[in-house]
Amino acid sequence: MVLPPWAIFQTFHRRGAYFRMSSELGLSHRGRFDSIMRILIVTTEYINLASDNKRGSGIARVVYEASEEMRKRGISVDICSPEGPQISISSTGIPGRLGLALFWQKALKKVRSIEWKYDIVWLHNPILLRRYAGKKTVIATFHSTSMGKMNQPHSCSFKFYILMTSILELISNAKIEKSGFTVTCVSQNVLEELLNIGANKKMVIRNGSQFPLLTNPPVVDCILARSTCFLYVGRLDRIKNPRRIVQYYQMVESLIENPSLVIVGDGPEYNGMLSENDDDSISFMGFVDHDRLLHFYDKADFFIMASTYEGSPLTLMDAINRGLRCIVPDIPSLRFIEELHLGICYDRRDTDRAIEQIRNYVKGNLGKAKNCRVDFTWSSTIDKYTNLFEESMNRE
Repeated sequence: MVLPPWAIFQTFHRRGAYFRMSSELGLSHRGRFDSIMRILIVTTEYINLASDNKRGSGIARVVYEASEEMRKRGISVDICSPEGPQISISSTGIPGRLGLALFWQKALKKVRSIEWKYDIVWLHNPILLRRYAGKKTVIATFHSTSMGKMNQPHSCSFKFYILMTSILELISNAKIEKSGFTVTCVSQNVLEELLNIGANKKMVIRNGSQFPLLTNPPVVDCILARSTCFLYVGRLDRIKNPRRIVQYYQMVESLIENPSLVIVGDGPEYNGMLSENDDDSISFMGFVDHDRLLHFYDKADFFIMASTYEGSPLTLMDAINRGLRCIVPDIPSLRFIEELHLGICYDRRDTDRAIEQIRNYVKGNLGKAKNCRVDFTWSSTIDKYTNLFEESMNRE
């Protein structure tokens, strides 16, 4: 078969040195000289690899871990963010969602000019003010929404801000719907909060853990032979509700001969909680680099949270992979803990009932071996994403 000149021009114009897929020509499904999948990830935050302490938000950590796992598989990954490293888009300097929206306009303009180099463009928590008219192999992943934070404990002024950002979010969702993106969410509640994106375009893919699944967990014959450690890892702020964690722990420590609570993380609540603490069995570790976190997970028995809102917390995935029994509030994104028999979801709206549930769960699980049931490594998570990428490429 001989292609007409206009078809040859269009093929090379859109793909540069790569050939367009064509079943009529019998080319490979990617239609290129090579079989390497090329992905461009666009994010507002990325870990600064030049820093001694490689801090980053949840999204920054997700992008870092996901990209590293894909590179291990021979997938070519470029990161576009204010920090680069491959493509840098300067931040606008405007705080809040408006600044993020303006960043995304700059980023998508850049993406539109270079998208031909990539098989997949993967956006993390994008905000669109207009329909994206580029390629259709775009994946948008949402980690949280303003809509989901509307009912959280905030000041009146901040609730007004959340309301305004929720309106911006609705506008963006409508543009994402019209752009034809495939949408993934890190939890069921985030999926439900994306109100005006068609249900047929959304799916849940949970985040992974940086730590391998614990195999051959040690058997504990007698709990009195060692201390029983409760662990929390995360930010200390009002949404994470760390003071409630301390309250729950103090209600169950009398059940155990050698109890301890280790709180890893910092935030606006850190200094106040540290100065108020008079319980010698509670330790505040402050910020701990990710490279040292495995030690804390492997020494702990229970992982406890008291958040009022979550997406797919990475620290919880780490705890699951290291076999900790999880004590979490009954919020939509965390209900899989009970569904998969990984722990308990307590009633966060009734403190007395929550304490009773936690006490009963702890009493019933003292001395049991670590609970290694489900593999939430990044390897298993990226398996799902690469399948999705292949499906998107085949549809284009």
